[in-house]
Amino acid sequence: FTGTGLFAIRLARAGCKVVAIDKERSAVECAKHNASLNGTAELVEVRLGEVPRCLRADETFDLIVACPPLLPGTPENPLEAALVDPDLASSLGLVRDLHQYLSPYGRALIMISDVMERLGYDISTLACSSGLAVRHLSEKALPYETYSIYEFARA
Repeated sequence: FTGTGLFAIRLARAGCKVVAIDKERSAVECAKHNASLNGTAELVEVRLGEVPRCLRADETFDLIVACPPLLPGTPENPLEAALVDPDLASSLGLVRDLHQYLSPYGRALIMISDVMERLGYDISTLACSSGLAVRHLSEKALPYETYSIYEFARA
């Protein structure tokens, strides 16, 4: 879900070695270009694909930052793919599988829309069923939906 690579670049500037992933070729090219423009290309490895296919089985992370597509539906073009996710499968899959990508003391910061809750999914229940603890860190309420940042860690 790297998109333009903004989070990857910010983390690289803070000294992190970053693996950035997106399933859209245009997003991968954009993220690589932006990392180069910002002098962080040596710290940002951008991969084309979906989790878990583009991660090694033994690869874990101390910090995962993600902003998966927030709305249910079928994307009709690459731009919509950044916002629209059939049946919220990417968001649900990320939370479900997150435990296998976190290092023992790792954590994940994920932006999730309240659309997920309106569709009957409970973040705490999803996290618990994957052996994760979850904490709501912040939110931004807009007239049409509320965006929240959640922190996930091993329970």
